[in-house]
Amino acid sequence: MNVAKELLGQPSEVVDIGDINVWGTLPSLPHSLTSSFTFERSEDNNKDEEVLSPVQDDAYTPRFFPVDPDINNMVALWCGNISKVTGGACATTCYEMLRERQPLQTAQFLRSGGQPLQKLVFEAYRCVTGEIVPIQCPTIPVRHLILTAGPKYNPRYRSAAENTLYNCYRNVFEYALEKKVSTLILGRLHTKTKGYPNKDGIHLALRTVRRYLEKHKSSFEKICFVLENTYELSDYQEVFPCYFPRNTADYRFQVDLQEQIGGPYGEPQHYGSTNNYIKAHWSTSSESLAKKLDVTRSNFSVMKVDPDSARMSEQDPNLDIYNQLLQWSRTEDLSLIAKCRAMYHSGFDSAGSPVVICVGKHFPVDVPEHIVLSHCVQVLDAISTKPYVLVYFHTACTGTRRDISLIQRMFNYVPIRYKHNLKTLISVHSSKYQRFQTWWFTVSKAKEVKGKVLQISSLAQLYKHIPSEQLQIPSFVIEHDFELTKSSAPSTH
Repeated sequence: MNVAKELLGQPSEVVDIGDINVWGTLPSLPHSLTSSFTFERSEDNNKDEEVLSPVQDDAYTPRFFPVDPDINNMVALWCGNISKVTGGACATTCYEMLRERQPLQTAQFLRSGGQPLQKLVFEAYRCVTGEIVPIQCPTIPVRHLILTAGPKYNPRYRSAAENTLYNCYRNVFEYALEKKVSTLILGRLHTKTKGYPNKDGIHLALRTVRRYLEKHKSSFEKICFVLENTYELSDYQEVFPCYFPRNTADYRFQVDLQEQIGGPYGEPQHYGSTNNYIKAHWSTSSESLAKKLDVTRSNFSVMKVDPDSARMSEQDPNLDIYNQLLQWSRTEDLSLIAKCRAMYHSGFDSAGSPVVICVGKHFPVDVPEHIVLSHCVQVLDAISTKPYVLVYFHTACTGTRRDISLIQRMFNYVPIRYKHNLKTLISVHSSKYQRFQTWWFTVSKAKEVKGKVLQISSLAQLYKHIPSEQLQIPSFVIEHDFELTKSSAPSTH
């Protein structure tokens, strides 16, 4: 009855996250899991009688996620109104346009937070798919409300949806670690309205939480999953023993997890037709490179030690990463990435400088980032020794993780000549958010590029700077530009 009242928005007492029972104190074998047990014959009873008994043969039982009482005492499940739980931070899912009607848990916060919270959310205006919008408001019971937009699910692009949903959880944890938040409340970040399979979303959520707790156990006191109803609670209870076993008998639930164990931080690992060679050539050096790329992706607020002296001496602080990217680009077969046509040399401008085209929509999201960066270095390394032009098409790449921000991160790792020899960075069909992102990058991270960025909205403007015959433009970009031009043309009536 209390849950029903809370879901209906009726007043109820605030619940402290510290008062919610942790997973480690709950009964070891929830009733909903008994169906997973095998039947064994009892010697003491009638031979025809069957009793439930967990298999004890540990020799063939996988241990992808071992029993850890400390972690089990840091996670909890609770069902009710998420806006009534007090804690350090709370993450809920939202739609991309924040002024639209929101999912239930975010709507509960908007209702309980009143006009002050609604004003802050409306001012944020938009949340990019896979990214977060952190909000601090005194009218809610948490210090940080983290809104994140989950992906739309299409079976044809399952790996892209999984990567985007993982990015939601990853960004939430990185923000919590940055703000030193010790108690975290998690709503269900995958939604039925976007078609994401419920069990797949639960597996990804629990796996990511487990891996982050293994890496940052000392940084968190408690993480609580708050579900909307008892049906969702039951679904989570069924999957919980897979990632948070409380005894050796729970290892049997990990038998079918070979495809669900993920990477070191719970990230999805795909070995489809696009990147079979990655699995074949995976080595310790590539894992080390991926780790370095992840660690060095710092926040804008984090200061680097004496960046001016590094620029003066033309010594990049991430030169070792660049050398590894360069070595990878020369030794590994990146032809499958090249076939995506995400970055390629197109032609020359009127002054004879080479023109490199980047197509945001073509950057593969199911390939590790350091592989894509290696391809970018492969294309630009020889060209960047002299003045060159970079043309980026943001056409139809709304919601993708791999947009111009990938190019921006590349500039963090490459030598200074990449920035000095860049004549112009032309961004075509940019969104307002992407324009702001590019401006902020040039102000805070790459001052050498400031003043070289040109934002244009049509191909006609692009042809004023580069001859059309020197540009190999994808057909969907031309069609999109034609529709924009057609819609903006004045009416003859």
